Amino acid sequence: MDAKNANEALKSFIEWLKAKEGPVVLFAHNAKLFDCRRIIYSIKKCNLLSSFQSCVVGFVDTLVLFKKILPQREKYSQESLVSDLLAGLEIATNTVANATNISSLATKFLG
Repeated sequence: MDAKNANEALKSFIEWLKAKEGPVVLFAHNAKLFDCRRIIYSIKKCNLLSSFQSCVVGFVDTLVLFKKILPQREKYSQESLVSDLLAGLEIATNTVANATNISSLATKFLG
């Protein structure tokens, strides 16, 4: 498989987001300190911020979310949450599994 350069990859990502029905909210574990910053930095560097903002209305940091809704927990790592709260689901070993786990956790606790 040929790798795309960052600009091509981000354009493809934005086109994929635009194909979704309605505005998009991106979920990520530790988004505030990692994912959001990296995505926004890369989007700005490629001069795609306006296009990105036309379809994405915000981010949800599931780490912050789970600390608020489950304050009694000792561990909030994604692996710990998946292991304890989603019996039978595999611990993420790649980006797709990671996204699936975050989606499953969010769906279970947010409806």
